Amino acid sequence: MSQKYLFLAGLTMVAILVATSIPGYATSQMQDEKIKTAFIYVGPKDYGWSYMHEVARRYIDEKFPWLETVYAEDVSEANIEDYIKRFVIEEECDIIFTTSFAFMDATIEAAKKYPDTIFFNCSGYKRASNVATYFAEFYQLYYLNGLMAGALTKTGKLGYVAAYPTPEVVRHINAFALGVKKTNPGATVDVRWLFAWYDPTKARTAAESLIKEGCDVLAFTEDSPAVVKVGQEYTEKGEPVYTFANYSPMQKLGPDSCVSGQLVHWEVLYQDILAKVYAEVYTSRNLADVDYWWMLQDKAVELGGEFDAPINPKFKSIFRQQKIIDPLLGEISIYDLVMRRLGEMSEVTVLFDPFTGPIKDQEGKVRIGTGRRASHDELWLMDWFVENIVGKFPHSSNDLVCEKRIAATAVHSAAVGLGGIMKNISNEKDRIELIRAFITPIRFYPDKSGYFYVYDTDCVNIAHAVQKNLQGKNLYDYQDIKGKFVIRELAAKAKEGGGFVEYYWVHPDSEGEDRKIGYVELIPGTGYFIGSGVYLN
Repeated sequence: MSQKYLFLAGLTMVAILVATSIPGYATSQMQDEKIKTAFIYVGPKDYGWSYMHEVARRYIDEKFPWLETVYAEDVSEANIEDYIKRFVIEEECDIIFTTSFAFMDATIEAAKKYPDTIFFNCSGYKRASNVATYFAEFYQLYYLNGLMAGALTKTGKLGYVAAYPTPEVVRHINAFALGVKKTNPGATVDVRWLFAWYDPTKARTAAESLIKEGCDVLAFTEDSPAVVKVGQEYTEKGEPVYTFANYSPMQKLGPDSCVSGQLVHWEVLYQDILAKVYAEVYTSRNLADVDYWWMLQDKAVELGGEFDAPINPKFKSIFRQQKIIDPLLGEISIYDLVMRRLGEMSEVTVLFDPFTGPIKDQEGKVRIGTGRRASHDELWLMDWFVENIVGKFPHSSNDLVCEKRIAATAVHSAAVGLGGIMKNISNEKDRIELIRAFITPIRFYPDKSGYFYVYDTDCVNIAHAVQKNLQGKNLYDYQDIKGKFVIRELAAKAKEGGGFVEYYWVHPDSEGEDRKIGYVELIPGTGYFIGSGVYLN
């Protein structure tokens, strides 16, 4: 987009924000009555992720006189449907913000039931005519935290307390580890998984376990300040353990140990979204392509353990004294390097990106080539660790929720990608050859179980990455060992808009059928659906 059009777009947005902030203002295209908006939080609104959504809710509630807001906190994935129903039916909300990746599928299903309601899902990727997605991305900040962390460690061992192995969390761990590697090439990052977004007890246990293993610097993704508190306790005992806050201001809880962190400005996104809804730029009919992914350059995130303090003042002199040699910048202090990269990533043109190759995974395989920046889809599908991480990416039946999310994300991206490519291919034979060539080499997991398959909606197999003998066969009447008509159910689920089906299927590394959960979606603009799945044994 040219600078001229960027300038005009900016003026338009300013006009909307100014106009909609004036009490009593309304054009013929704007509503006279209040817009009622609901926020559904995955955790308590005391610290971290949910707390910052709540801060933003209060901000916009006060800013816009035409807005009325309500909220629910500590909502589980199992109960999300009931809360959406309550807000739509009983409280007559016009807009629903579901603030968790875990709420994505329920949001999509609710959108079908309530087509006149506007939904925004935070950190998900599925959209519809009345469902948009939004996210404030942190990987730039985690990289900056990693630069500081690598310079601080005395043991060369750093720890990361992680919630779930979703692409978002994995992306952040990798960014942190890349920062560590820059300032301390020999250091390693160990990971402890909680399998919970909010669990202070587990977070404390994981932090203490990492410290016992020799880690003296900790970062985390979990919705409480437990890790920061642990770091402060050890530091007060004369055993310094440095930490980095997550999502909300936590430095006051670790004044001697909390170095910096990541802070979010959800209000920036909510203000933009709601102003556009009020101005009828966004409606319940045009949200399918609305996807916010805002970062430093959008002022949606901020470096620091406290607002307006990128680095805890107690550590500034340390970082000014520590220096490294950069191939392009020459000798530079850690402080100057952090601030330089912060400035470069805050530019509209984003002059520096942490995920610029060459970047290798734990097996030594080049994942991002020299000089190339990772694409949006690569970042959103990230399910591998960089080479200086010693913790393992979990792939077991115990991690079912995470595995399902990975499969769903991969299938969705593949469906969208194939649909886009095949727009220009009309010949059926050419389409089938393309699909087969595309899915054949792809595997998600070391046991070769992460593969794709494609059928048409009449249950004829179009392509199978593992069982080539199925290609061209009609499996409408195929039943698994439990008598389930597998392909019929997969086709029905795809036609409904996509989703999961449990069944039994042959595992690539074993004889006989294993229990499996498959995720399927239609390939846009075709009569095919694509799927993948998770073996449970």
